[in-house]
Amino acid sequence: MVISGSIILFFIEQILNKQGYKKDFHGWKLFFCIAIPFVSLSFFLKELTGIVASALMGVFAYFFLFTNRKLAWKPWLPYMVLIIFLLLPKVVPPLKTIVSLSLPFDNILNSSVSAAFQPFRSPLFPFIFASICAALLGKSSKTNLKPVVKKIVTIFIILFPSLAITQLMLSSGSQMPSMISSMSTLFTKTGAAYPVLSPFIGVVGTFITGSTTVSNIIFSSVQYNAAENLSLSKEIVLAMQLNGASLGNAICLFNIIAAAAVAGVGKYVSILHKTILPILIATLVTSLLGMLLLVIF
Repeated sequence: MVISGSIILFFIEQILNKQGYKKDFHGWKLFFCIAIPFVSLSFFLKELTGIVASALMGVFAYFFLFTNRKLAWKPWLPYMVLIIFLLLPKVVPPLKTIVSLSLPFDNILNSSVSAAFQPFRSPLFPFIFASICAALLGKSSKTNLKPVVKKIVTIFIILFPSLAITQLMLSSGSQMPSMISSMSTLFTKTGAAYPVLSPFIGVVGTFITGSTTVSNIIFSSVQYNAAENLSLSKEIVLAMQLNGASLGNAICLFNIIAAAAVAGVGKYVSILHKTILPILIATLVTSLLGMLLLVIF
């Protein structure tokens, strides 16, 4: 992930150079400030690594890169509260139990499909909680919900169909072979070329669903079964799936539209034109590194 991230950053630097922003570019310093703790701490912190590495990068940036230390803290309060809120359940066992609270929905529409909703694990609750805490800490009661609701509705209309398709894929297979099983059989037919294909599957998964997590939910099972059938290292194949799924965020239309809506940018196609080549190159490098690791291990 660090190597493919370096490739992406190289292309970002080239784009900024063309636009005349070279002087103020500290991307490489920031990148290695997040990459070094990410690699060195991942074995110990597991899923917390990204949060801790990001926090360390922020601290480094503030003390060593920003010349103006008179930083307005109020805009950053929601982020700090959100980080604390996400970290506490990981280290305090009683909070972990509360966060794991689940509301089950059995036999939906008289079918064999069941699901469960964990409200405190939903992205909605942490952001609302962080916003309320930030408002109290910042001693501000003024809110303008109209643009927030407008953006939420717009993004919901775009994302809902992809999430519906995702659930259909996961719930298939009651009477016929499941979609996941069928895809595993299909991918297994690629044989020795499968490691080249593996990270691209993750990219396509994120491109379709708009989420690294959902891509992993759907295609991790596919990749695991394919690796097992081909007698390949399941850990390395799943690592390539995760890396590809992460890279896919840069070319996912849902994410581009959502980010552009927040930033006030309307040229979605031009963004995709700039991101697709770096992502394809980074994914191909991931494939080659994965093949090398599979040969070694």
